[in-house]
Amino acid sequence: MLVHHVEGVCTYTYDQDLYINTSNIRSNSLLDLCCQYVVQHASLTLQALDYLPSHLYRTLTGFAVVGHRDRALNFLLPNWPDQKMSVFDLVHDHYTSFSTVVPCTWAEEKYYLPNFIITTFVHKLLHCLERELPLTLQLLDLSGFNIDDPKLLKLCEYVIGNQNFTPRKNIQSVAIRLNAVLTRADTFKKLGEALAKCMNCRLKIQINRLDIRSMPYIVIKRLLELLSGREYIHEITLRYNHLMVRGVVALSPFLRIMTRLTHLDLSCNNIRLQDHFNFGTQILGELFAQLSCLKELNMSNNWIKGNLHLLLSRISQPLESLCISGCGISIGDLNYLSKCIHTTGLIHLDLSENNLSDKLQPMLEFLSAARKNLKHFEVQNSRLSSHHMEDLGRMVCQMEKLEYLNLCSTVICESDMFKLLRTICNAANLKHICFTSHIEMGLSIDSTGFIAGDIPKQIHTILLQNRRNTGLKVYFKITPDTY
Repeated sequence: MLVHHVEGVCTYTYDQDLYINTSNIRSNSLLDLCCQYVVQHASLTLQALDYLPSHLYRTLTGFAVVGHRDRALNFLLPNWPDQKMSVFDLVHDHYTSFSTVVPCTWAEEKYYLPNFIITTFVHKLLHCLERELPLTLQLLDLSGFNIDDPKLLKLCEYVIGNQNFTPRKNIQSVAIRLNAVLTRADTFKKLGEALAKCMNCRLKIQINRLDIRSMPYIVIKRLLELLSGREYIHEITLRYNHLMVRGVVALSPFLRIMTRLTHLDLSCNNIRLQDHFNFGTQILGELFAQLSCLKELNMSNNWIKGNLHLLLSRISQPLESLCISGCGISIGDLNYLSKCIHTTGLIHLDLSENNLSDKLQPMLEFLSAARKNLKHFEVQNSRLSSHHMEDLGRMVCQMEKLEYLNLCSTVICESDMFKLLRTICNAANLKHICFTSHIEMGLSIDSTGFIAGDIPKQIHTILLQNRRNTGLKVYFKITPDTY
């Protein structure tokens, strides 16, 4: 995502990929400067390993990854002092993305794995394993990244190609934990083969998060069969698969035995719970109840109007994240949210794409009940307008932990926007508020991608006048009608 930021006022557009920003590497300490220098020369890296304490390996390896220092990694990997290496932990300080500026999505915005990491890391690990060199490393954790089809296909080929056809006891192996994004049938076949054969492989695949998109039902069923009962899988995403109620019901036996599942995403399918107490609603409610570790549930863009209490009431532990955008939420659903077990546990709630114009009062009642815990609230494109903003602003000021408020696609005039900003500046923890740059607001975007005119200066003046919340930033999503 592309972000333009000036004096607390930002514009942004969506971009699919998130990359390492090598020009933004932190270098504010002598240690960082020294580590960057050491990994520039492989011979120097090798010499340094004899003198450096093991706790500096993380810093050195992080700079080697970000700087694409493959030869330095050839020396660092075999000497890694711990049993686990998280590549994301090594490099997350060096990454730049919109999700680090403002949490536009919840637990879904992942970095895509750079190709050289698979090439360098896997090749070197295989080199060590084939020669039976002693390795402390037992788990290479790539789960902070998304791995798309081409990279996943390559990784599966590495695993299958290095299968040990004469099983031996105590063979040294390294597990690779990853987040897989699956959209192609050929990748499914290779992944299924790699999972089935990994018992005799030097490299073993462990899927932490499985994201299946636009795949036939039979493919989804086969993969869930392969993964069912494996303790290392924590997240399942089944978006854009045209699943109907009967399809989810048929998959539920495989999902319910995934006892460690913390995240389940069934959004953007064709699940329509139109009748109260129907069979599909009952099965889904039982499924959610049996997932004892479930913390994040996404049912967005399915029709569940009036059935929310039937889906959530049997869950024994409070959810932390609930996404029900575009679900036709009713007043009864909002009333349930205000009084259920999840009310005081929710950190993130997405009510976007629902008609909330006649449901302001129950929505405010929920916010009041969740004022001590809710951090992230989204109501974009929910038919709220200027005359709703006064009541919403007063409630936001009562929220003790709210950090992010998404009001994109809310039709609000310039004067009411300024009035809202003056009000919510009193919310002590609010860090980000998002609007859409509507023509109705009188905004135009200049050639640099930023808002033209006096509006940024006026917003900046409002922020400067605020003495309670000094960290608030205002974002405007750029839409085509702005240009």
